[in-house]
Amino acid sequence: MTTLLSYKTTLAYLAYLGYNGDTTSALKIIRPKKIGKKIGKVQKDVLLCYVFGSPGSGKTALLRGLVNKSFENNHIPTINSYCAVNSVEVEGVEKYLVMQEFGKNNEAEILKDRQKLDLADVIVFVYDSSDVNSFAYIAGLRTQYNLDEYPIIYVSTKCDSDLVQQRYEVQPDVYCRKLGLAVPICVSVKSNEMADLYNLIAGVAMNPSWWNNSNRLS
Repeated sequence: MTTLLSYKTTLAYLAYLGYNGDTTSALKIIRPKKIGKKIGKVQKDVLLCYVFGSPGSGKTALLRGLVNKSFENNHIPTINSYCAVNSVEVEGVEKYLVMQEFGKNNEAEILKDRQKLDLADVIVFVYDSSDVNSFAYIAGLRTQYNLDEYPIIYVSTKCDSDLVQQRYEVQPDVYCRKLGLAVPICVSVKSNEMADLYNLIAGVAMNPSWWNNSNRLS
């Protein structure tokens, strides 16, 4: 994970440990993939997923769920970047999925930085299905930062709670269909209803054009 998020740190470690030769030769560089280009499957073993959503929407709970940590009822706002990594299986092959959230104060910085955004293999937008204003937040992010060229998965959290109508011009299912995307995946970390989410995220990261062109889960 260190190599993925900060390759300079890895190069420093290699030099410190006495790596024989140019330390950059020890790293494999893979060009970022965007949905707007004709691409096939992404050939890499470590997959990076950026997670965005309104405060309290359940982003940290999703990351904790990836590493099988217990659900916490008390909401503690994320201030700094937070990461989780675990192995997942994609088409019978083990991959490592890294999920990263940034905290509300740092989201804008990441979303405005195309170089940093291009590092992600997939973006997950999270909204709280029990909060009437939650979906409008992520819909606003997508529009404001023009993210159409990136593979995006919409996740509806807290499906164990009462579903409410979102205060937005259209409801999330309709919104996604208009974009040609699969409808939001409904999950509940609290009740462990995860709809095979982590394997799905890894699968989309490996083959983004399949997800954004098929709308298979609608």
